[in-house]
Amino acid sequence: MKKKVLNILTLLLCLLLALGATASAASAESPGFAVTILRDGAAVQHINIGDVITVRVDVTSSQAGLSYAGVQATLQYDVDCFTLTDEPSSAIGGTTSSDPAAGTIRLARFGSQLQLTGGKAEVLTFQLTATAASSSTSLISLSGGKVTSYDGTALCSGATAQPTLAIHDLTVTFQPDAAKGKLNGGTNTVVAHVRYGEAGLYTDSTYSTRFTVPTVTTNTDVTKESGWRVADSDTLWKPDGGSPTSAASIASSTFTEDKSFTAQYTAIWRVDFKVAAEDAAKGQLLVGGTPAAAPFLIADSGAVLKAADIPVPDPASVNTSSPYKFSHWTGGSLSGTAASPAGETITKATTYTAHDRGAGQRGRGPRGEPDHRRARVRSSWPGAGEVHAPGAA
Repeated sequence: MKKKVLNILTLLLCLLLALGATASAASAESPGFAVTILRDGAAVQHINIGDVITVRVDVTSSQAGLSYAGVQATLQYDVDCFTLTDEPSSAIGGTTSSDPAAGTIRLARFGSQLQLTGGKAEVLTFQLTATAASSSTSLISLSGGKVTSYDGTALCSGATAQPTLAIHDLTVTFQPDAAKGKLNGGTNTVVAHVRYGEAGLYTDSTYSTRFTVPTVTTNTDVTKESGWRVADSDTLWKPDGGSPTSAASIASSTFTEDKSFTAQYTAIWRVDFKVAAEDAAKGQLLVGGTPAAAPFLIADSGAVLKAADIPVPDPASVNTSSPYKFSHWTGGSLSGTAASPAGETITKATTYTAHDRGAGQRGRGPRGEPDHRRARVRSSWPGAGEVHAPGAA
């Protein structure tokens, strides 16, 4: 009796295993639907306004040579984001219909038996044009999908996977620091359009006319006053949460989200040089060997003055019969009887004053001040040209 029960249990277990294997095989072999979005022949999940896409529906199966005779399916697309560009067609001779107002495409086919070769068969295609951006990724869907055998037996129902698609209208915004300067001589912000994941800036979402990165100007007269100058070209634009970069780099970059860039500026300070009021009759300052009544230069914040930037005190030329001698400089962080402001770091508007003394007075004399040819801190600024020599008005 025990042996009989054991045999029955063994038989039942084998039967359950066989049924499980059959069900698993049937599941693996059952056909389904695959919906693919194509742009220029390549599958995509991100497109731009104005793009034309092809929606292709395939019947798929892992079973080689699967026979089927009937196919039906309904495709739905978002009419707020697409217009139907090309009527649907069926490669298997099915009947197709469209309702552009409702955004529906239908396929129905039943006839002679077909063989599914290569794992899939195209059953429906149609074209749409993207007309509006959308953050949704469920803009196209398949419903009511059914594949049947010649005798009407259902082989599958529904889509294997719904397509994922997003429509973009990405922009890159350029803005000034309004307290420091302007764009294109006055525009507050300038907006460029970009295609998702593709380099290039455009004037609008037709993507037909190239966009020129705006010109940055400053509110400061950089030739004669403290304030702000436009930053160097390679660090002119700073993205939100990023490091400054150049206009050329932005134009060659790709974007997958909206981006904003702010124009960058560098603080500049006016540095004046003068002869002490009480010594005005005793000497003067020379720039490039020429007397300069009020020489000055414009320096970037943090710049260090060099010997070549400092005008040369020249007391002897004022009164040759009873000459005076240069004594020292004061101003900035200088202390005592400093021979020169060279080495000073400029962090604010500063005036350096030259002091002279009588020939018989004790004091610090000149220590090989260089022949002055041009006082400058920077050789050129973007858009500003050469920096003036001290004494320029």
